[in-house]
Amino acid sequence: QSYLGAASLAFISLSHTDQFSEIRASLLRHILFLHNESDGSFYTFYIPLGKEVDQQFYPGEAMLALMMEYEATKDPMLLQSVQQSFDYYSNYFVGEKKRPAFVPWHTMADYKLYQQTNNDTYADYIFEINDWLVDIMLRDECESPHELGAFYNLDFPEYGIPHSSSTSVYMEGLSYAYKLANERNDVERAQRYKQAMILGSRSLMQMQYREDEIKSRPDKNILLGGMRTSQNISEIRIDNNQHSIMALLVMLSVLSEDEIREFIESNPQYGCSG
Repeated sequence: QSYLGAASLAFISLSHTDQFSEIRASLLRHILFLHNESDGSFYTFYIPLGKEVDQQFYPGEAMLALMMEYEATKDPMLLQSVQQSFDYYSNYFVGEKKRPAFVPWHTMADYKLYQQTNNDTYADYIFEINDWLVDIMLRDECESPHELGAFYNLDFPEYGIPHSSSTSVYMEGLSYAYKLANERNDVERAQRYKQAMILGSRSLMQMQYREDEIKSRPDKNILLGGMRTSQNISEIRIDNNQHSIMALLVMLSVLSEDEIREFIESNPQYGCSG
């Protein structure tokens, strides 16, 4: 692939199989080729080489891919590369460069980095960026039922509109932050992250096409269960569906059904319909 994000996600997908070893090796070489050894940054495109757009997404995905390979091989070069990238990108997320899209992929990569090194610097950074992310979530009870649980801030339109794919990825990252908070006995943070995940899942369910709203449509069999982009954008995208599935699965892997039920019963203010 010509761009870093596609190569990284393809590599991550293939990390769960012993097949396609040559393709995986080629993708790994591609990721490492785009890694700038002078400062730890990533070039985000191979064609044209040196292009640096999409820094919010692709480097975190690449770091996650490299950490997954390190877990499998224990190649110290991979660990050193990710540590160098952490040093660069932890100083990147400042001022006008702060964007929600940066948070989840770096959270997942940095969690694995923390697991392998037990370095508190990585844990502290995960908490820093996820605390910031949770603060922009819309959770004013039922003031705007359709938006409750979306990661959106009217004061910062550059963060983007509410988007089911984005909400899903943020939830994926939060699940790692939640695990870390529990591992470090940070009860207050764990509760905040749990709330964000559950409200995020509520937001996602608002985006799903249900039978009662499409029963008169001739294409209902195609739409049923699909995840629209937002309340105002009715298109169904592949990443909306894939990320929503991943988010809900990973939430269920860290929260029991009893915990979710207890939260719902203890917070009736979030039971509004939208």
